[in-house]
Amino acid sequence: MKAMDYLVKQGLVRLIGVSNFSVAELKEAQSSAKNSIVANQVEYNLLVRDQGKYMGSMESEILPYCQNNGIVFIAWRPLAKGHLAKPGIKLLDEISEKCGRTQAQVALNWLVSKKGVVTITKASDISHIKEDLGALGWKLAKDDVNRLNKEFPMVKSQKEYKKWF
Repeated sequence: MKAMDYLVKQGLVRLIGVSNFSVAELKEAQSSAKNSIVANQVEYNLLVRDQGKYMGSMESEILPYCQNNGIVFIAWRPLAKGHLAKPGIKLLDEISEKCGRTQAQVALNWLVSKKGVVTITKASDISHIKEDLGALGWKLAKDDVNRLNKEFPMVKSQKEYKKWF
């Protein structure tokens, strides 16, 4: 973190961001730095909310900590390597049809509707970019958000994670 502070002081970087930091790691890093950490990039999506490949407690601990401390939460792999961008998950299919949106747009809208959450998507061509942009400018109904939060079949263990990825 001292090296990051040095880079900020030299004007080589403007802000400090980290990747896959737990709450304990964020606190330790913040206590060692003169400059604030402004972003934490973490694997997070409808399927992978509290147990991912690299860490756990994303939704139960890390996201609330970031929200309460002004740290942008950058959700990477927001479409779970394409699993959330195609038909086949009943609840996502239902809400997608109801909203007149694609599964990817619903999954991305769910993410960016959360306080302090932004996302980065992989786009291999212009049609993917256009589809991803269709996640913006509208809001999921509150009951649909609640259903996604409560009923969506999310990964709960490393073994389950390996089934999907």
